[in-house]
Amino acid sequence: MRTISRCRSVSSRQLQWLEKTGADICGSWVKLFGTADRRVIKQPQTDEAIKMKMIFCAPLTHPAVMMKTEMVRQLRYDQNWEKCEDYDLWERATREGRRMINVPEILLLYRQHKAQISIAASSTQQQLTQKIRRRYLEYVFDLMKLEKEWIGDVLKFTRAFTIRTKHELCRFGFQRTAEK
Repeated sequence: MRTISRCRSVSSRQLQWLEKTGADICGSWVKLFGTADRRVIKQPQTDEAIKMKMIFCAPLTHPAVMMKTEMVRQLRYDQNWEKCEDYDLWERATREGRRMINVPEILLLYRQHKAQISIAASSTQQQLTQKIRRRYLEYVFDLMKLEKEWIGDVLKFTRAFTIRTKHELCRFGFQRTAEK
């Protein structure tokens, strides 16, 4: 199995998980540093939980991701989604039947700074994220044979929820642990 990683160092733990589970994409937990925020981002572990979180936001921390080469060659990053091409790729991979996992260990130390895309291009990123959410919800509603007229209401809820929680669900995972 050939894999590529967007990280500078390939994680043998992620490679083990990819081989063990047969997943196409593998992320991990991440520890933040560089600001007063030194939380651990505990992304959901299973494919099902990851796809549930995708309703709200990107369920993988992009710099911590390793994925199969053939999948990346097939799906490619789409420059039309420049400020959130990772979320777009995860959503398209889901529609293609790709499996995702997160190793429940901290495998990346992630430095935060003011020039990050999530800060510098926040407005554009939020607009694109909402479009990806809509596309994903249309896919989920089709799978569940639900009336698509409700998608607008669900989008209002997810947007309000995300804004109200100041993106904590999406930026910091479902569970957080403070540094001791």
